[in-house]
Amino acid sequence: MQRRLLTTCGLWCALVLLATPLDALVLVKDGRPACIVVISDEPSEAARRAAADLVLWIEKVSGASTPVQMESEVSRSSDDVLVLVGDSKRSRGLNIDPSKFDLEEFVIRTTEGTLAIVGDDESPDGRALAGTQLGVDYFAEEVLGVRVLWPGELGEVVPRRATLEVESINVRERPFFRQHRISNAGVYSHTEIQVKNLGWSREEFVKHHAESELWFRFHRLGGSYNSSIGHGFHNYWARFGKTHPEWFALQPDGTRDQSGVKEGRARLCVSNRGLVEQAA
Repeated sequence: MQRRLLTTCGLWCALVLLATPLDALVLVKDGRPACIVVISDEPSEAARRAAADLVLWIEKVSGASTPVQMESEVSRSSDDVLVLVGDSKRSRGLNIDPSKFDLEEFVIRTTEGTLAIVGDDESPDGRALAGTQLGVDYFAEEVLGVRVLWPGELGEVVPRRATLEVESINVRERPFFRQHRISNAGVYSHTEIQVKNLGWSREEFVKHHAESELWFRFHRLGGSYNSSIGHGFHNYWARFGKTHPEWFALQPDGTRDQSGVKEGRARLCVSNRGLVEQAA
């Protein structure tokens, strides 16, 4: 009876210990860094960029400039919290193996003294992906509370905290869509015309375009499906303008004539059932 009681008590104690959450990890204490961002000695491009973005967001939130080190440089006796960004020997030691992840999947996990943000940064055919970048952007938004409403500092909403703590977290996610991108038009003849109509100079647009890169990353745009998709239905007016003018959008002059429109830019009447059936 006594042995059974001791066994039962031991089991209960083990369950209590397992259920006890880890202490919060202190990344910044009173405006001073209390962590080291660690990357592999040969990091993926996504991990390198993600580490830089993580340092940026931590500094914007707390004012602390967090050091970044390769894992071979990290002192084993360091008391600082280790923030593992991307695949590394240390993250593999925590049983986080991105080679077993789905495309662009990422894991954010805390253990004793360690925060790991690791994602799938390479497709099976060797193409570069950005899983770790997606993980850092998720962390910045969901854990740090950062919001980036539009490109540039004016669009950034950053909560200020001199001490930055991270509670126990264990997240594993992947993008729902294999392609999740929108166009980010660069500086060329067509956009320069539109920029001029907005009253911007070319220099202002170049600056704004550069600032937009952070916005695009933060909103986790990209994809594991590499496709190049141009304009569709480019020859519809030539094919169907005479036989089915009702398939084309009504113009200000009351006609559906698209003959003066630049080739490939004919406006379609997408509510026309016959057009829908033809396209299908």
